[in-house]
Amino acid sequence: MSLHGKLEKLVRIVPGIAGYQDRAAAGDTDKAVRLKLASELEQIKRDLEKVKTSLMDRNDLSLLPALERVASKLDKTGNLIKYASRGYSGVFDTFRFDQPKLERLYSFDLELLDDVAVLKSRTREMRRLRDEMPALKGSAEKIGKEVDALEKKFLGRQAVVTEG
Repeated sequence: MSLHGKLEKLVRIVPGIAGYQDRAAAGDTDKAVRLKLASELEQIKRDLEKVKTSLMDRNDLSLLPALERVASKLDKTGNLIKYASRGYSGVFDTFRFDQPKLERLYSFDLELLDDVAVLKSRTREMRRLRDEMPALKGSAEKIGKEVDALEKKFLGRQAVVTEG
């Protein structure tokens, strides 16, 4: 997909962004993308809470520790994404992205948004599996690993932003 195509797709997912090419708008675009990601992770956590509530209503507490670990990972990753600007807030003031770097940054953003959409789908699927404990347990473990992978991918994105 071309750079323009990636930007168009990103704008469809996160309306109102201008892209990273313009230094003045780059920081705003970065913040909007990160806030969208963090907001989606918060929604996933709320969906997970519904699964936990359903299990508690049935007095089945066996999966609560595993679900709580996933919720903690979602919190940690969401906060990392949401507050990342503290670590590289000045980068957009002094650096202009070259074409290959822009390609990588847009790719990271789109991949992260796709990964979050998959997580969201999996968490909603957990609500349908609430009576199938082995499947529910497997799903919780898979989501936990996917949140770990999302965090790692975000750190890779951050490296693209901060590399000189």
